[in-house]
Amino acid sequence: MAKLEKIALMNNYDYVKPHAYLNKDGFDVTIEETYSNNVFIFYILLSNISTQKAQELLQHLKLQKKAFKVFSYQISGLVLKVVWNGYFTSLNAPKMEEFIFSIIQLIKSLSIEPNNVCSFCGEEGADELVYVNGIRLLKAHSECKKAKIEEYRESQKNKPVEKPNYVGGVIGALFGAVIGIIPWIIVELSLGFLAAVLALLVGYSSFFMYKEFGGPLNKNAKIIVSAATVLGVILTNLFFASYIIYMADGALVFENYIIVYTTPETNLPLFQSLFIGLVMCGFALPTLIVKIKNEENKEYQLQ
Repeated sequence: MAKLEKIALMNNYDYVKPHAYLNKDGFDVTIEETYSNNVFIFYILLSNISTQKAQELLQHLKLQKKAFKVFSYQISGLVLKVVWNGYFTSLNAPKMEEFIFSIIQLIKSLSIEPNNVCSFCGEEGADELVYVNGIRLLKAHSECKKAKIEEYRESQKNKPVEKPNYVGGVIGALFGAVIGIIPWIIVELSLGFLAAVLALLVGYSSFFMYKEFGGPLNKNAKIIVSAATVLGVILTNLFFASYIIYMADGALVFENYIIVYTTPETNLPLFQSLFIGLVMCGFALPTLIVKIKNEENKEYQLQ
């Protein structure tokens, strides 16, 4: 059971992965779980407030940032988004209740009211919540909401289907991996020490060029970037093997590669470099996968 799911069960929140929902003193709150148990995102639906009032709220959050363990905060539309980051600590059920209570009390102290205005017609008496990708972002009358959802569905039917540019993405990821291994090679050859820690750059470079070449940001992006990163590490190792053969005035033929990789004097540094490079990939890839997931082109859902 996920961390947020356990908290939701204990605090009587509604839970639909990856979100929990509650109403606190009239304010509708969405809590979003992340890849880390130490990071949660809170969305609080507000009434339509002036720019001055919004700035006042953000200034108060800035002053309480350290005490509340707030990593970032912003107001977008009618929603206050607060990112809680405990770094080496996490929120349990009582602490989450305390955090939400503190934020709501701060909002109320500035005379900001809960939202009860329909976002589609502008009239008061909104009786239903509108969820956008699982987050409570708006309130509306049931008929207004129904009409807007129907309008959205019709617009989706006429939307042209874009063909994913996997060819460009693969080329970009491989090209990025090649760019990423260049600093590794230069440092190791010029300074003469093991520079395999620079394998961290390979994954980031691969992902950057994957996007630049138009690769689609979906679940396949993780596979393509990961494969290009590991391939970059392996090709770097083969380059160093080739360099050893070249410096010995040997021909770049299969038999000489066998000799290099089986001779203790040469295979030890090669295998060390390969191992460290792959370990660095092991550190970089989980972060990259999360980054890809965060940037992933998700289908817009209105409900």
